[in-house]
Amino acid sequence: MEKISPLSIQIHFRETLPHLHYTKFLTVPPKNLYIEGDNLEVLKLLQKSYFGKIKMIYIEATLPTQAIQYCKELFKIESELESLTPKERKKQRQERSKPILEAFWSWVNANRDNCLPKSKLYKAFNYAINQKEGLMQFLEDGNISITNNLAENSIRPFTLGRKNWLFSGSPEGAKASAAVYSIIETAKANDINPYNYLLYIFKYMPGVRFDEEPEWLEDFLPWHPDVQAFCKNKASK
Repeated sequence: MEKISPLSIQIHFRETLPHLHYTKFLTVPPKNLYIEGDNLEVLKLLQKSYFGKIKMIYIEATLPTQAIQYCKELFKIESELESLTPKERKKQRQERSKPILEAFWSWVNANRDNCLPKSKLYKAFNYAINQKEGLMQFLEDGNISITNNLAENSIRPFTLGRKNWLFSGSPEGAKASAAVYSIIETAKANDINPYNYLLYIFKYMPGVRFDEEPEWLEDFLPWHPDVQAFCKNKASK
């Protein structure tokens, strides 16, 4: 069975503009790293976009159903590929999604010049064309999502909590909250109970000399077999 890549959810707080932070964060990006974000400037930086954004723009432009239909067809295919491995998903996307995308781009190119340059529809066509490279990336790797729903859903608890807290006390307090939520959301993304995961790290991490053996940190990540076994055993009791 093909190994599915683990998911890491990292929530960061910065007082500066988001895309400036990502530039620093990705100075030397790891190999085969895919990042999903919800900020337009970040998406431009990473050269990756999502069809959820494309669909929204065409709805705002009150385009006839053709553009929306292309998006619906792509999302329908994705819903049928959820249970597949990344390798199988890539193969199906190449066979089923790629022809739809090729038809979509032909349709975009054929219709853009028929619109008034200042109209919302013209802007929608232009946005799609400018984002073409990023929009096509999900075809190349089955680990890449067609939407950024994972990022949106992961930051939602933090965002809702922020409204209730009103303040984090200080920038350092906000960073601490982001770190805690990163741990919790990463546990959830890897299908383990966050409470059980916290029990595990509080029980076994104290006293571990990560400064001497930094590779030991791998033993405490949510996708490690020992962590998975501990958390699932706790859940069954």
